[in-house]
Amino acid sequence: MNFEIEAPDPDFEGPYTAAPTEDELAQRFAAQHASELRYVAKWGMWMRHAEGRWREEETLLAFERAREICRLAAVGCNNPAGGKALRSAKIRLK
Repeated sequence: MNFEIEAPDPDFEGPYTAAPTEDELAQRFAAQHASELRYVAKWGMWMRHAEGRWREEETLLAFERAREICRLAAVGCNNPAGGKALRSAKIRLK
């Protein structure tokens, strides 16, 4: 198995910033949205807290919130491959 390593930009003078891991992104999501959005694995669905109670979330709100976090992380990542991966949206809808 051969792996190609992307050569660093010769004009870049600072250190590359690594892209955050999936776990770090998940922690950011939870820190920002735990009071509003929860995923219930047993039910396989997102719940949203609104009007004083938890309700089934039937939109792509959680996905959009996650995309916002990824976009912000991509801005802070000066590694071209890492930034590109963070900006891509790969989802599976049931």
